[in-house]
Amino acid sequence: MNTEQLDIIRRQVKSSGPAIVLAVFRNEIARIPNWLEHYRSIGIKEFIVIDNGSSDGSYRYLLNQPDVTALQTKDSFLEANFGMDWINAVRRVLPPETWTIYADADEYIVYSGWPSRSVDDFVAAMDKNANAVFGFMLDMYSRDGASTADAGTDLLKECRFFDKSYHFRRMPLKPWEKRRDVLEVVGGPRLRLLSSLAREMKTTWIDYLIRGQLDRILKYVPARFRRKVIETYPTQMPALGKTPFTKCGHGDYQNSHSLVEPPTPVYAEETVVLLHYKFTSDLYNKIKVESQRGEHFRFGAEYILYDRVISKIGDILLFSEEHSAEFVTARDLEEAHLVGRFRTMLDSMAAS
Repeated sequence: MNTEQLDIIRRQVKSSGPAIVLAVFRNEIARIPNWLEHYRSIGIKEFIVIDNGSSDGSYRYLLNQPDVTALQTKDSFLEANFGMDWINAVRRVLPPETWTIYADADEYIVYSGWPSRSVDDFVAAMDKNANAVFGFMLDMYSRDGASTADAGTDLLKECRFFDKSYHFRRMPLKPWEKRRDVLEVVGGPRLRLLSSLAREMKTTWIDYLIRGQLDRILKYVPARFRRKVIETYPTQMPALGKTPFTKCGHGDYQNSHSLVEPPTPVYAEETVVLLHYKFTSDLYNKIKVESQRGEHFRFGAEYILYDRVISKIGDILLFSEEHSAEFVTARDLEEAHLVGRFRTMLDSMAAS
C-alpha cells in the first residue's frame, strides 16, 4: 500500500463500531453483496477492502458502498505475502486497540449466540487483556454438490451442511521450537478429499518437516513441471486454524492464519468459526484461473490438488450421512463442540 492510500484510511475510517472488517478481494462481485450483508447484520459499521486488480466490477461496486473504504492495487498478491503485507500496513495506521476482523469473501464469522447476538456484545464480553480470538475455517457445502454463488445467492441457506467431527490438538512442534498455545484443527471435507483422518492424526513434526520442504523446492522448479511435483509430493493439508479477530498494536500477521510471535497473542476465552464457502460453483473457474496464475500459496498448489480430485471423481460431492450435520444457528456448532472456550480446548489437549 502506498502512502496516499494509507492517508485515505487515516482520514476516512472513524473506528465507530465494535470492530472493522478488513479484506483483500479479486473478482468477487458475485459474493460481495451477501458478504457485506452478513457482517452488517451483526453490527459491523466499517469495512476496509483492498481490491487486487479486479476486472469484474468489484472495485466500482465497493466504491459505491457508504460504509466501505475501498483501495486498489495491481501489485503481486504473491509478493505481498499473499496480501498480508497490505493488511498489516492498514492495521498499523488504525488507532491502537482497534479490533479488526480479517475475512476473505468466502468467510462469514459466527460465534456463540449468533445470529441474535451482536458483535458489539461479543467484544464487550471479552477479557480486557485479550488481543486475539482463536477461530478456524469450517467448510460449508450443500447436499447436492456445488451450489451456485451468483449475485444474490444466500450462502447461509444454500450451503447448510458441515462436517460434525473435527479434532483439536497442539500443533506438532520441532524439538527445538518453543512450546506455544497453537491449536491445530484436523478434519473436515477437504481432509476427506485429499487424505484421511486416520493418516493425519498420526502426523508428527517429522511429517511436517518433510512436507514443508516443498516450499523450498518449488522456487527452483520450472513452471511447466510444478504441477507434476505438487501432485507427487507428500500432501500438506490446508491449514484450518486462524486468528481472524485481532486488536491493532499487538503484532502483525505472519500469514493469513497467524500473528507474528513475539508478542504472544493473548487469546479471548470465546472462540469463533469462519463459515467457509469455498465449495460452490465458482470453484471450478477459480481452479482453472488460480492454478495457472500461480499467485496463491505454493503457486496455487491447493487448487491443483482439487483439480486432480475432480478429474478422478467428476465432481465434488461432500455431503455424507455419516459425516454431515445441518447448520441453522451457532447452537448447532456448540453442540458439535466447534465453538467454545479456548482455555478449555488447551486443557483438554494437555490431558490427552
